[in-house]
Amino acid sequence: VRYNPQNDVIERVPNCDILSYATISGMTISPAGSLWLSSSEGVSIITAKGEIRNINQRNSQLPMAIKNTFFDTYGNGWIGSSKGICLYIAADDIIKDGDFPKGFFNHIPDLKLHGNTEEIVAYDRLRIFYTDVAMKNYGELHLPQGILAENCMDALPMGNRQYWITTEKGLFLWNDANKTIARYGASTGLGGTVNGVTMTLDSDGVLWVGTSDGLKMLDTKTKAYLRKYSTQTVV
Repeated sequence: VRYNPQNDVIERVPNCDILSYATISGMTISPAGSLWLSSSEGVSIITAKGEIRNINQRNSQLPMAIKNTFFDTYGNGWIGSSKGICLYIAADDIIKDGDFPKGFFNHIPDLKLHGNTEEIVAYDRLRIFYTDVAMKNYGELHLPQGILAENCMDALPMGNRQYWITTEKGLFLWNDANKTIARYGASTGLGGTVNGVTMTLDSDGVLWVGTSDGLKMLDTKTKAYLRKYSTQTVV
């Protein structure tokens, strides 16, 4: 559904029957300003003008059952699906499911994708994979035993082989270069349980994490203590 603030009305999206029964699993804004809805019925794209386009296995190489989409620094979309990873090539306006390098993790189903401008992570409940945008350097992160045993919720690369990871056990910072890990829990201000794909790093280096105890923020320059966001919070 969508909310119209001008008349305070919540209504179904018109002219898109798919959204009346599809299960939505992810939403993101593309560099072109369109809303991409990942769902059990493929991807529905709503432009700023309200134009709607549905992409699925009936009109593209994209399977059904899409987990989410992440757009990289070139504007290309990395799409996690029930059959593996597909790529939306913005310059050609096409979706392809091939041309990955040998040994890449694109064949693993149901991966969610996240990242920054130069690096992407793909993960499911128990595994995390990484790649640079050009797919020159890629592989799997091998964390200490038990870290991902409680369900990986989100992962976010920081650069310099460092990764923020949230699980049902809390927030972790994994340094893959020296194989060390730091845990942030109740004693460091996390509190509550971490929600789904909710980590975002802003331009000031502040990490935002959604939890059952509200929105938390962490200055990644100091990595000291999480604070709970409120309208009185000064960043």
